[in-house]
Amino acid sequence: MSIQTIISLMKMATYFKEGIMSLKSFTSTITYSVFDMGRECETKEEYIEWVKQSFQEEHNIDLEDHEITNIEYEEVTDGN
Repeated sequence: MSIQTIISLMKMATYFKEGIMSLKSFTSTITYSVFDMGRECETKEEYIEWVKQSFQEEHNIDLEDHEITNIEYEEVTDGN
């Protein structure tokens, strides 16, 4: 390591110590929207579990229940 590198590193350490140079930590929210064409399930809870499992298998992303929104359903009859 050259003397110039050592001096530069010492200056950077001083800048950090004195608060002249600072790093910031950033966080964010990412929204990923998918429209599901439907799945026959007995209950809303069963549907949510199916969505979470499918999404994990297809996208390798674990969903929380509150991230699955705008759930709608209609009664399905067998035509008899």
